[in-house]
Amino acid sequence: MNEMKSKNNVAAVTAAMMGLAWATTSAHALNITINDTFGAGGSGQGREVGETEPGTINNHSWDNEAVVIKGNKLVLVSGFNFMTGNSGFASGDLFLNTSGGIPVGVTLSGGNGYRAINNNLGYEYVLDLSVGGGVGGIGTGLSYNVVNLTTGSVELRSGFYRQNDQGNPFAYVSGGTVDYANQGMTYRSGLSTAQVLADYGLDITTSGEANYALELDMSWFNAAFPNGTEFSTHYTMGCANDVLVGQASGGFDRVPEGGSTMLLLGFGLSGLGLVRARFARKA
Repeated sequence: MNEMKSKNNVAAVTAAMMGLAWATTSAHALNITINDTFGAGGSGQGREVGETEPGTINNHSWDNEAVVIKGNKLVLVSGFNFMTGNSGFASGDLFLNTSGGIPVGVTLSGGNGYRAINNNLGYEYVLDLSVGGGVGGIGTGLSYNVVNLTTGSVELRSGFYRQNDQGNPFAYVSGGTVDYANQGMTYRSGLSTAQVLADYGLDITTSGEANYALELDMSWFNAAFPNGTEFSTHYTMGCANDVLVGQASGGFDRVPEGGSTMLLLGFGLSGLGLVRARFARKA
């Protein structure tokens, strides 16, 4: 009877440890999405899933959904295809602020069209993404440059539609200083909702089955800010149909993806050994 009870207890501990390890794997991604303050009515963290800006096209192919930290990567999740764009509108660049707060977009006069913005609008960096042709036909590579926007004059570009000026800036054009060149980036397409949830966290919901992701290696950020810092991110596409904002404190995870799971599993196996020894002494 005691032997049977011991075996049952050991089995229960084993299941608990394995369950905790699995939970750590799925929780390794951190959703840092916050509401963009322009629209409402979406779902998911920040109410951004199924939400686009007022008066814009509200369907999945124009919907930016989440900003996620996973390991040393910053991940953008969207129904918008970063590489091919949509209806002639290309992906924008990712703007980064490290001085606290969320910069506010600039409103421009006149009719529709891309306009030059000759200041940094409060952003310290732009991650100049080489996707979808970009501004001025940058190309379709899978890398990005980190441009410091606080040095010298800079030119950014507005979104196309004046009614969407709250989404400015859209893209980087010139100026500043390239602090880190050719940083790693991965493009993922055709992701199902199940894949998004499994890879980027259970607190993300998506409004369609054709999902896209850009995974940006942020190791440079840990080097530039070794003690961590508060930061915010801003992303939109050429028409500024949907703004995606993220905010977090501290740096990016220094633990390789899955590392915390293996560490936890090691502790679990050690604990399991102690449990077995304890039950063996009682027997």
